[in-house]
Amino acid sequence: LPDKTSHKLYGNWTGVIPTLIEPLLTYLARTFGQPLEKSHPIISAYVTSSCAQKRTTIVCLFFDHKCI
Repeated sequence: LPDKTSHKLYGNWTGVIPTLIEPLLTYLARTFGQPLEKSHPIISAYVTSSCAQKRTTIVCLFFDHKCI
């Protein structure tokens, strides 16, 4: 069963996700059917062996779906 922290996180996401819908639709409408931009092979000019590495896990929440 979800605990208090899980309920709070869910509540936060249900507040944030609706604010992302219009920008996403605007982006999709602007880029639909357009060729992808070519990205530079070097994403960051600041990559060195002395940089601290960080790994992030992303949890996708589908607040309009119930998975059983």
